[in-house]
Amino acid sequence: MIKATTAVIKQPLKTSFCKTIYLIKMAEKETSLLKIERLTSNQANIRNVATSAHIHHGKCISGDSRVMLANGSIRTAREIFEEVMNTGSIHTENEDYTVFNPKNEIKIISLNKETAKVEIKPIQHAWRLKGGETIKIKLRNGFEITTTSEHRYLVYRNGFEYVEAKDIKLDDRVVSVRKLKTSSEINIKEEIIKKLSQKNFYVNLDKQYSKLLNKKILDYGIKKINTSIKHKSFYHGIWQNRYNLKDIYEIAKLFNISIELLYGNIETIYYRSGKQRGQNASTMNLPKYQEQFENMFYIAGLFIGDGSMRKFIVGKEQLGNKLINICKEFALKQEESLE
Repeated sequence: MIKATTAVIKQPLKTSFCKTIYLIKMAEKETSLLKIERLTSNQANIRNVATSAHIHHGKCISGDSRVMLANGSIRTAREIFEEVMNTGSIHTENEDYTVFNPKNEIKIISLNKETAKVEIKPIQHAWRLKGGETIKIKLRNGFEITTTSEHRYLVYRNGFEYVEAKDIKLDDRVVSVRKLKTSSEINIKEEIIKKLSQKNFYVNLDKQYSKLLNKKILDYGIKKINTSIKHKSFYHGIWQNRYNLKDIYEIAKLFNISIELLYGNIETIYYRSGKQRGQNASTMNLPKYQEQFENMFYIAGLFIGDGSMRKFIVGKEQLGNKLINICKEFALKQEESLE
């Protein structure tokens, strides 16, 4: 069964007309309706009359809507479409849209309506429509999505029922999955180092490992290394066991040091407001084993779910105690407020 939770609609639905998501200016040409009118105005052209529509017509999401992939990564609908468009093949093409087949398998999380279970399924087709009425739905937890008005959501009223976006009302409870199982191929430790190295983070290494690394750096020659700060500042920094994360990441690649080994020897990490004369934020520990990684994402989930991204309002004492214990585990300072 699906482990689900409900989020309450707390803001009125916003209706708008989609501004061409992808800014493409096209020359004016005969529309489908005008073409039909032109052809049917001459009786000789009429043989059989039929109507047709794509089975998924009117059930689209906006390009910036985020989609979770089976490997745990999150991408926007636009990013997925552009990958399929650039690498895949054309399945169907007409004057309104082009449907593409993916070349590479892209698996996403999908709900099987018959079994009421969450499954992993590959994307079969991807296409883009321009124009049309869209509705933005915003939940109490801060989550929001923009879809066409016919897009259906599972809503709990007197029971579970599917409701089109245009018919969702204030205080409706929209069902969403509470827990998803993914099989990630991402090296989480390398991903953390890579992401944080793009900002001005500094690290302190294990003292013994720092000595070994410093010797290797000096033997190679500091001036041969492309550092983000002046070589003199870099030299003084490493002897104080202070390394810019971007520099140490590049040095690890230069000396063929595994990111796993580097990550394991980082004792603390902190953000610095400037390169030369900046101020240091408080240090913290990086997660090292499975339970700590789960706790790290648990904290992130609390702040994201609360909607503020800066503070977490504790509703239960038990939850507050758990948060404090996790913060202590990472040597994070906590500030309590009675607001």
